[in-house]
Amino acid sequence: RPLLRYDFAIGREGHPDHGGFHGLCNAVLVSRPNASFARRWLATYSTFGDASAGDKWSGHSVQMPFRLSKLYPSEVHLLPYTAFFWPDWDEQMLKKLL
Repeated sequence: RPLLRYDFAIGREGHPDHGGFHGLCNAVLVSRPNASFARRWLATYSTFGDASAGDKWSGHSVQMPFRLSKLYPSEVHLLPYTAFFWPDWDEQMLKKLL
C-alpha cells in the first residue's frame, strides 16, 4: 500500500556500482489514472521514430522519464533499482543468480 500514496512511481534501472545507472524503466510502474507525469511522458512519444530522437526505445522508455523526473520531481516518486530491477543485466549481477 505505500506506493498508493503517490500519483506516479517508477524504479531506477541500474546502479553506478553494477554496470552503471541507465535511467528509469517502464517495465513496472504505478500510476493513478491521468497522472500528470504519465501524460507528460506519453506526449513525448509524438517524436518516436524520429531519427533525431536517437535510440527509439531507450530514448523514450529509459532516458526520457529520467529527464522528466528532473524537470517535474513533485510529479513522480523514484524507487531504488532494487524495487523492480534487481539483478541488473550486467555480468557481475547476473552471476548472483547462479
